[in-house]
Amino acid sequence: MRKNAVKAVKVKPDLAVLWNNKGAEFFRHERYAEARVAFNQATEIRPTLVPAWYNLASVCVAEGKKEEALSKLKKAIETDPDIKKTVKQANCFKALWKNRDFKRLVNN
Repeated sequence: MRKNAVKAVKVKPDLAVLWNNKGAEFFRHERYAEARVAFNQATEIRPTLVPAWYNLASVCVAEGKKEEALSKLKKAIETDPDIKKTVKQANCFKALWKNRDFKRLVNN
């Protein structure tokens, strides 16, 4: 894990982007529980931080929590509808591609 991201969060714990970056590092190392905590922290600090909602949905998919993933994606799309195209094409959401609710969410 990049130590700078972890150190930065310790120095400036109120910065949502840093929490999101910390979560991304945990996610890359398949440390999903820790990634979830970091992404949740980011969304609590800044509920409009779309990448954090997107990343949180990725964690949910990796953990097999499809309904929760859809809920997080819905929040991301409500905040920024332009993210639909990215979500549709993202391999991390491949497990959702055939899901009726996923299709409805990204195609409306």
